[in-house]
Amino acid sequence: MHVDLKSVLLKVEKAENVVEFSKFVVFFGVDDAEVFDLLLDAYARRIGSMTVDGILTVLVNLAHTLSPSASQAFVLANQEFGQRLRFEYQALHYDLYVNAEDLSKILTVLLDHHQLDGDLKQQVIDSIGENRSQYTFEIMADLAVIYATKMDPKYQELFFSKYMHAFVRNLPYLKEETLYQMLWSFVKADRLVVREDAYEW
Repeated sequence: MHVDLKSVLLKVEKAENVVEFSKFVVFFGVDDAEVFDLLLDAYARRIGSMTVDGILTVLVNLAHTLSPSASQAFVLANQEFGQRLRFEYQALHYDLYVNAEDLSKILTVLLDHHQLDGDLKQQVIDSIGENRSQYTFEIMADLAVIYATKMDPKYQELFFSKYMHAFVRNLPYLKEETLYQMLWSFVKADRLVVREDAYEW
């Protein structure tokens, strides 16, 4: 079967087929270093035309294989997402842009696998600031939880020092679930000290 897989992989051209093939490899428990290398090659050729969800799907599937190819796939993903976050990036299709809702997914996958590099961490912070009007408080609450629970101290500090004032100012107007997320992130990031009879910022 692996010989056939290799011949198929060599002919894969469409980005969506690379994504589906990564699912196939995991589902059938393929354990062949050459297959993983060929999958990585196909991924590298087509990553520029993959959606954000497609890139993340391949990353998660390759990570499940425990193949050394997975680490290189994460390197390529960091580079690709960094390029897409740049102001001058021009996509061939609208669905290739990184939108506000995508950032939580990107950060979660890369941080959960300890594969988020420093350049992309800074680009994410910059992108949020440059496109702040696109970020609803629901999206910002999701990001706040990620920064409070998964991000390293340097970028956690950057995020909360930059946006916490706006969060606090708008607390009375937030939906209940969003309010809970915000307050919980403040506690986890040591920005809110809760006492039995009072609180302080």
